[in-house]
Amino acid sequence: MEWGEKKPSKCTMVFMQKDFEEIHPQVILILKDPVEATLFMGRREEISKVALRVDDPEKLERLLEQYKNRA
Repeated sequence: MEWGEKKPSKCTMVFMQKDFEEIHPQVILILKDPVEATLFMGRREEISKVALRVDDPEKLERLLEQYKNRA
């Protein structure tokens, strides 16, 4: 996990609602293995990171840490 508002790289799937102003993700999850994602119009792309912007980043961080400690 990478916390902080950083610009996502090209191999990152972005899950954020774009508006009039440019926004950056609060967290980027780094996948253990790359996966194939199906994008708009059926285009396929291999991704290794997922960028998220959430309502409660502290809660997400606690939940991810709990999961990480169980694994």
